Amino acid sequence: MLKLVNLNEVRALMLEEFEQDLAKGTIFRSGRLTENGWRRYPALLREAIQFHDDEWLATTIRDQALLHETELAHYRSGKISKKKVSWRAPWTLAEDQFNRFYVRGVCRAALDTGNESVEVYRAKSVSQPRPDSQRRIGTKVNAAALLADLRQNMELESALHIPGGPNSGISVRFGA
Repeated sequence: MLKLVNLNEVRALMLEEFEQDLAKGTIFRSGRLTENGWRRYPALLREAIQFHDDEWLATTIRDQALLHETELAHYRSGKISKKKVSWRAPWTLAEDQFNRFYVRGVCRAALDTGNESVEVYRAKSVSQPRPDSQRRIGTKVNAAALLADLRQNMELESALHIPGGPNSGISVRFGA
């Protein structure tokens, strides 16, 4: 579970960002979601943004069996085989997507109050932090650039690498 320090302050802005994406049809669609999962996912993400958190979203995705049980693995050798979807998949999806809307909300709130930057921090403890993520902690990031980046790049990795990719535990907060 992510410890999003400014969550309650930015829920309304997160919801506005979500509704904009929903209207444009740009909500990220994980290939791991079943058809039923995709039909249910936007409403669940909205509810998580309004009232809950990433943990609630992940648990709901798991409990309602909204992900495929298997997926195709593509190897460098060119071999393709079927493999079981990781038990962590609901958390990976929920953390990443919830955090992306959270970061967008924090950026908007910072800009609304005249702050040009947000601070990178570790929102979740990880056993083996990536060196690149570790270097980012405590740095300031231009809020307008990060907001534009996340609005444009719906895939798991943004151009500015914030959030830091699946399971990185990286997020942002209002700068000190």
